[in-house]
Amino acid sequence: MEAASERQLFSSPEQLLRVARLSLGPFDLSRSAALVMITAAVVMAVLADLLFNRAQLGINVAIWHLALVVGIAFCSARIGGEIDRQRLLLFSVSLGFSILVALRASPILQGFNLAAALGLLLLALALPPRLGLRRLGPLPLLLALAAGVASLGVGAYRLVVAMRWQDAVAGRLKDDLFMAGRAFLVAVPILVVFGGLFIAADAVFEAKVKSLVSINLQDLLVHLLYLMAGFWVAVASIWAGVVVEVPDDLHADLPEAHRLRVVEIAVVLVPLTLLFLGFVLVQLRYLFGGADVVLESLDLVYSQYARRGFFELVIASSLLLPLLLAANWSTRRDRLSNILFSLIALALIGLLFVVMASAWQRLDIYVDALGLTELRFYVAMVLVWLMSAFVWFLICVIGPGRDLFLSGAVVSAVVILGTVNALNPDGLIARTNTSRIESGRSFDAEYAATLSADGVPSLIDRLGNLSQQDRCVLSQNLLMKWSAPEKDLRSFNLGRHWAHRGVDDNRTLLENGCG
Repeated sequence: MEAASERQLFSSPEQLLRVARLSLGPFDLSRSAALVMITAAVVMAVLADLLFNRAQLGINVAIWHLALVVGIAFCSARIGGEIDRQRLLLFSVSLGFSILVALRASPILQGFNLAAALGLLLLALALPPRLGLRRLGPLPLLLALAAGVASLGVGAYRLVVAMRWQDAVAGRLKDDLFMAGRAFLVAVPILVVFGGLFIAADAVFEAKVKSLVSINLQDLLVHLLYLMAGFWVAVASIWAGVVVEVPDDLHADLPEAHRLRVVEIAVVLVPLTLLFLGFVLVQLRYLFGGADVVLESLDLVYSQYARRGFFELVIASSLLLPLLLAANWSTRRDRLSNILFSLIALALIGLLFVVMASAWQRLDIYVDALGLTELRFYVAMVLVWLMSAFVWFLICVIGPGRDLFLSGAVVSAVVILGTVNALNPDGLIARTNTSRIESGRSFDAEYAATLSADGVPSLIDRLGNLSQQDRCVLSQNLLMKWSAPEKDLRSFNLGRHWAHRGVDDNRTLLENGCG
């Protein structure tokens, strides 16, 4: 009966609309609760303008993020809700990534940190409270994220409507507004008369008044944009965190009759396994033969061979994971089908690890020939996550914990991104590329100069190992980019702070870099 009701849930457009309405939250919010939420959003909008207008990303991200979480908790408490432990955990980890935006200066890493902070915040806002993170499934996750995104479009509208303005104007507020308007009409002429007299009496006072009333339309427009964006995001976040209730008993399932049988599993996955096996047999020769085998077999420079294959192998590795997840979801639950799928998955992932080993070898060749770059580093980190995800997939599929895969994959992504922040990618790239000089390899000073502030301390430390030309190029670029320290505390970033300080402490060395 339960399986039938689950299939019925997605059997008609009406049922899908019911799920959509549930994901957007009820519409019986009281006017006082709506007023509290709108007030909190207005405060967040003003704070967004104060923190981000004409400022770089830095500590302002963490401050606004913390204020938003506090506002959500306050609004939730005012309407009788509470922040459960799993939501508090997600809020804390999300806030941690927003703090990392103030620690690392690399734009790419800041983008990853912002994406992680936003994704975890969205998950915390809309995840069903009764659904444990350990049993997080694809459908509740998608519904939670969809509800959070939908809140961006409907949150402000529904809160404004929930205020019931017509009822408010018809009551005491009507009298208050009438008295305020009457007082305003009396006060304005008085201020105009006395203000005009004072302006005519003193030139300095006239200049001050003109500076106050002069309006720069461009600045006003920028302020309005920040206020609107801050209000929009704050309303959506508060609405999703306080009002939205995503059903926690939904999961997408196939009737047993529509699932893949043993023959279908074999037809779909066995040829793919053979294709992987053929590729691996070719790669084994190159993996153990080294550069001489490649150069004898192909009319390619070894670095060209690595460049041609590395990114394709990473894409192939990335595509296999969703394919296995879809096959696992659609396979029959009988013992024979499960055993066959587990064996094929084990063989495929084992072969895939050889493919990944080939990708790592090509990356090593690539770095040895041309040096390390941000693109190569981050693609390598994607490979690391894929390796951990595939191992976890095998554990979940072969063991009894199929429902644990998604939460484990999210946790591994969070851990790897945290490790990447600890490694300081731009500093690692600077150290790796400058170390190549000791073995007679080339060094790209022009690329090194494009690294973010995170790489500046390592570049300054290795400046004496560079050739005269490279030292000159790098010194000039570092002086040009990092001489003037930031004075805006809203944009404080530890990486940029250490870059400015490093350039200031070594100014003489850098100024003599071309001498």
